[in-house]
Amino acid sequence: MQREMSDILNAITKEQTQKSSTIKKEAQTAQQLIEQYSGKEKEFYQYIKEKKLAQLPFIKSLQEIPVKNRLFFQSLQVLHKLITRNSISQDFIPYILEEFEKKMQAHPEVQLRVLQLLQPLTEDPLLVKGSNLQKLFKIGIQLIKASKDAGACKITVFYVVECIFERVGAFNKESSEDLANKESAEQDCLVIMKISLEAAKGPEILGLDLLLTCVSNKFSKDAISSPGGAELLEKTIDFIMKEITEKDAARIKTAFAICIKILTNVIMDKHAGLSILLEIKQAEMLQENEVLKEEFIYALPHHIVMECLKSSKELSEEIFDLEKEGPLLDIIRIGEGQKMLLAIQEKEKNNVSESKSLKMTKIVEIACTLKDPEILPLFIPYFIYLIENISCSTETWPADTLSKLKSAVENLVDGAKNELGILNMLIRSLYTAAEKYPRVFFNLALKLHSYNAVQ
Repeated sequence: MQREMSDILNAITKEQTQKSSTIKKEAQTAQQLIEQYSGKEKEFYQYIKEKKLAQLPFIKSLQEIPVKNRLFFQSLQVLHKLITRNSISQDFIPYILEEFEKKMQAHPEVQLRVLQLLQPLTEDPLLVKGSNLQKLFKIGIQLIKASKDAGACKITVFYVVECIFERVGAFNKESSEDLANKESAEQDCLVIMKISLEAAKGPEILGLDLLLTCVSNKFSKDAISSPGGAELLEKTIDFIMKEITEKDAARIKTAFAICIKILTNVIMDKHAGLSILLEIKQAEMLQENEVLKEEFIYALPHHIVMECLKSSKELSEEIFDLEKEGPLLDIIRIGEGQKMLLAIQEKEKNNVSESKSLKMTKIVEIACTLKDPEILPLFIPYFIYLIENISCSTETWPADTLSKLKSAVENLVDGAKNELGILNMLIRSLYTAAEKYPRVFFNLALKLHSYNAVQ
């Protein structure tokens, strides 16, 4: 690296430059500093970090040397190495970003080099922050919009967002310096969220994707808890509520994904979370997009579903109530997690009530894992309705789904071993099903009856 820098500086001193330029003199000074170094190679970067004058000509090269000149990219390569090894002076960051912004707009061939530097520029939590970080993030957005390889740009920019939010967790000591750095990092996160929210209001889905990346990070809660965070969260939720009533299905799906992350990562107040869910339930969506709301309800995490059961009959019915879906509950409609969602999204199942399928699947999934004795009495009526009205449209009952249904019964029985009333309700529901399908349910009903008698 020492020889590489010296050779480039030597070439700069021989370049034709404007009379007013000082770059040749600065290159000579830098070259002297570099040639003076006689230490170990691995310690050279630390030496350069302490010598701002040794870095200066490479910054000036970005400003004064034409992009078509090989020295421009050679200088950029040196800066890349200095940045990745945390050897660049923070004072030069504004000038580097300014040149990035100018050059990538006028010279597409610079875009890839700029993209390659976004990640290392953000990995040091103290190097680029505040207004500089804001500019860097906007440069990333511009790259996505301008680049022919938008996919690669997105991956890099999303990683940059991750790095920015992870900074909050990097300052975990109780020193005044660490606390100040953490507060600064939290404010930077809010700025990134604000920019993403504004971008989300445009016609492209990019802003929504960026917003989703923000709220998906585990430190988004810390950022929202900082000054100004509550107001930004309120604006974000208002935007999401408006977005889900629009026409674009792809945008609505992303908006719902953002809402899931807000409910799981950001909002700790259960009443605030339930309020958001009720607002979504009441949102007037276009008929063709109602299935997206049903998918969202199905995708709610387990702990949120449990809270709905405990605290809101209205939401519980939205998640589990099958009575309004009609009496024909075909076991074929019970799927497995993402497979069920994909089947519905890809229209693989014709003439299927999406809501019914998702509710049936959710009921069985919950029944297979539910252990909380406080919630069991609230959930059991929905499961019993499913058992009493279950049917099969094919000649043979699907073995895997039937096995899962039996596992659900056994798990509920185990959870209700001290609740005689619940056990009796389960027995009656199984005998009701056995009257219609004795070969399927009679043995299970008898087994449960015998278990109850022993109890």
